[in-house]
Amino acid sequence: MERETSSYDNIWSLLSLKQKKTLIALSKRLPQEKIFSNNSIIKYNIGPVSTLQRVLNGLVKKELIDKVNNNYEILDIIFKKWIQRIY
Repeated sequence: MERETSSYDNIWSLLSLKQKKTLIALSKRLPQEKIFSNNSIIKYNIGPVSTLQRVLNGLVKKELIDKVNNNYEILDIIFKKWIQRIY
């Protein structure tokens, strides 16, 4: 993971605050926790559903996340672990 840290730092520095909060939420939420639930929105302070949808779409376009079985997931498991470790 140490080798990837520089790359992840670079990626992270290019993201908006809302994108960062959303990635943190995706990395820390429980498998049964839906990202659009009121509980998740409040717990992770990720804003209204309309904004969250735009943020998720942007992260999909950046190929950092993807929609899997009606849920969003971070594609790179090492990046996910990096986020969990740092945040």
